[in-house]
Amino acid sequence: MVLRSLMAVTFVSALAIPAVAAPVGFGLGDSITFGETDLQYIPSFGDRGYVGRYADIVDSRNGDEARPLVVNTAIDGETAESFFDGTGRTPPVVGRTDIPLASQNLNYETDPTTPQAVKFQSLLSEQRAAGNEAAFVTLTLGFNELAALTILPEDEALAQIDPTLAAYRANYIDVVSLVRASAPEADLYLLNYFNPFPADPTENTADAVFGIAGPRLNDIIREVAENFGATYVDVASAFAGREAELTFIDEFPAGSTVPTPHPFGPGTAPIGNVHPNADGYQVIADQIAAAEEVPEPAMLGLMAFGLLGISLVRYRNIS
Repeated sequence: MVLRSLMAVTFVSALAIPAVAAPVGFGLGDSITFGETDLQYIPSFGDRGYVGRYADIVDSRNGDEARPLVVNTAIDGETAESFFDGTGRTPPVVGRTDIPLASQNLNYETDPTTPQAVKFQSLLSEQRAAGNEAAFVTLTLGFNELAALTILPEDEALAQIDPTLAAYRANYIDVVSLVRASAPEADLYLLNYFNPFPADPTENTADAVFGIAGPRLNDIIREVAENFGATYVDVASAFAGREAELTFIDEFPAGSTVPTPHPFGPGTAPIGNVHPNADGYQVIADQIAAAEEVPEPAMLGLMAFGLLGISLVRYRNIS
């Protein structure tokens, strides 16, 4: 009788043991996080780029622990402003607008007008409801702000760098503030941008814009990473001198006609195909893995709560 009672207690206790939470890695941002490659615009859940490769690296380090689930909400052409609004993305090919760009990510298949900020919070809530926890978040935003300038004559584009970067900085702080407040437990990786244009054989405005503004953009990302206790990932230095090897820019330089399976037909890529190839995405994943951690829990708490006010207006807009 005693034995049966002990067995019953043991059985009930076993049933009461909660399931082990699965770690989740979130990818946020633009086409670099989404994993765009040859501009064929094949819909996916964003599993072609660096985020899944980084999850593989984490898995190899964790031994018997579960590989992180990957939830990628990134959208081609996303900017730090359209992240909240869902409009005004910078299409890489003429004729692509906000809804087709969002629809390429199958997470938005049924709701392509939903801003990425809303989708991120929704999917984060779904994972938590399933008993999972945010292990890491990666973010790339900023390239498209500068890309939008490249359609202007060079002198006009260069004159717009200062106001463009000022607006970007404010919007980027809002994005990072929201991410920190939404998932304060997650390791946050803010990636800087490589400049692909040294390998472009054509002469174009993009080369001048990114040559001047690219380092300044990366300085903003570094500053925000330091202020929010995030890990700054230096992708630019890993690509320097290897642009032709790690991207499509020499294969599809500025002005290239890009075929596409979508109804709007082929179009011209004004600044060429700047996206990494498979080797490039692996380099990005390796850079994240190699990035030095910045474990400052006290500062994380202060940033999560003290800087939450920065994004209150944003919260009202997306709620």
